[in-house]
Order: sequence, then C-alpha cells, then structure tokens
Amino acid sequence: MNIKKYVGISLISASALTLEVFFTRFFSVAQWHHFAFMVVSIALLGYGASGSFLMLIPSLLKKDSKSLLYYLSLVFSITTLISYTIANHLPFDMAKIAWDTNQIITGSIK
Repeated sequence: MNIKKYVGISLISASALTLEVFFTRFFSVAQWHHFAFMVVSIALLGYGASGSFLMLIPSLLKKDSKSLLYYLSLVFSITTLISYTIANHLPFDMAKIAWDTNQIITGSIK
C-alpha cells in the first residue's frame, strides 16, 4: 500500500472516532447519560459486523482497494451528514416515552 491509502484510512478512522465522540456528547447533553454509553456499544457492534461481513464475503478484499476505499469513504461522508441532520431534528424526549407512545411512532415523522 502506498502512503495515500494509509492517509485515507487514517482520515476515515479519525472521522469515525470524531463522530462517535460527537454522538456521545450529544446524547449525554440532549438525552440522558445512558445513551452516551449506547454509542460505544453500537460502534463496537458495527466494527464487529464489518469484520464478520468481510469474513463471509472475502472476495471484496480482492477487488481494487483504491476505488473501494474511495466509494466507501464517499458513502460514509454522506451518511454522516444525514445522521447528524436526523439527530438534530428528531423530536425525541426520553422522559416522555413511558406515557407518550407518539415518541416512538411519530418521532421520526415530525
């Protein structure tokens, strides 16, 4: 691998960790602090799922890694922007979820 691939992988890893830190701080301030711990669990689940996915389909590793890294980093940046927008506009209040079922059903529609 050349230096550009290492820089690309480093930047993607740094942005994934930055996103995880952002969601940890966001959930600890906007919601209860219990959701901050959930972010770490979901991140570890995603890393484990990606490893399992690559073990089930090893032919992905034999393809052109330069174009694969390019497309996957593009998808990551787009989904990061979408998830940031959804997290800021989703009207969800954990304190009301016990008695207001609309928090679950219509929270993403509003």
